[in-house]
Amino acid sequence: MRNALPIAGCCIALIAAVYWFFSPQPPAVDTRLTDKTPGTESRADTSNPFVPVEPTVATPAAIPKQAEAPQAQEPVASAVQPTTPEADNTPDLRAYEIAADGQTWNKATYQYELERLRGNQPLLEALLLEFQNENDAARRKRLASLLGHFDNPAVLATLAEMIEGDTEARASAFDVLGRLQPNSPQARAMAIDKLRQSDEPSVQIGAMNALTTVAGSTSQSDRQSVQQRAIDLASSNEAAVRQRAVSTVGNWATDNSATAVLVQGLADSDPAVRRSAAYAFVDYPYTTSNAITVLLNRAEDDSEERRIRRAAALVLRTMQLTPDQVSRLNVAAVEMER
Repeated sequence: MRNALPIAGCCIALIAAVYWFFSPQPPAVDTRLTDKTPGTESRADTSNPFVPVEPTVATPAAIPKQAEAPQAQEPVASAVQPTTPEADNTPDLRAYEIAADGQTWNKATYQYELERLRGNQPLLEALLLEFQNENDAARRKRLASLLGHFDNPAVLATLAEMIEGDTEARASAFDVLGRLQPNSPQARAMAIDKLRQSDEPSVQIGAMNALTTVAGSTSQSDRQSVQQRAIDLASSNEAAVRQRAVSTVGNWATDNSATAVLVQGLADSDPAVRRSAAYAFVDYPYTTSNAITVLLNRAEDDSEERRIRRAAALVLRTMQLTPDQVSRLNVAAVEMER
């Protein structure tokens, strides 16, 4: 009996071992570290613990990029490029609104807009309307530079209308007129007519500004007409009118009758008039010995404003002076800089 117990224990152990061997085993637990980042999943084959884990990372949400500084772009011919003939004939001024902005105005844009306007009367008329209604002085000046290329009846009619308007519109109209008149007899005739007929100082000044350039094709009668009117205006009560008048006399002079007016301007009570009178002698063909004497006296006058003394000295350097006059001028030049 005592021997039967060990034998029974061995049998039980053997049966338990056989039962365990042939029983299904629970899946092995993978104790390796796994990625705990949200959005990742394990594709491990749980049926085989020896297959490596291949984590699949979900595509993360887009991360907002920091704002980058705008990159400089090459100038373009125009912000608005016509793609069809119909588009090019449409009086759309958006291109001009951008082209007239100082940030984008460049030579390429300027030339492109000129080409758009040539032969495109509806667009030209639309630009004229824009020009009339523009309140920004800088932009209006840029538009004026475009219109200054078109000796066109519609342009001249618009300018005539603007000259009768307010001071700013008038100045802009004369700006365009001044660009046209050297090559346009019609524009020159308009400026001369306004100069001769008007008693309004702003019109007189605007007309003389428009007549600053004397074209080689200008007739002798036109030169004499402008000279005489400028001589008359050199005695105006308005200093600004006198200042422009002496400059116009110097530019349009046809004989030495204008010399006395310039000499008179050197003694004007207004310093701006005296300075303009001095510079009016540059390239003046009818200089007299009296004019040289007055200019030299002005350069030597230590009570005179320095800029006027310098102007007189500068002009005298372009003239035929005697040795004594050259010596006096050199001394004056040194003294005025002290």
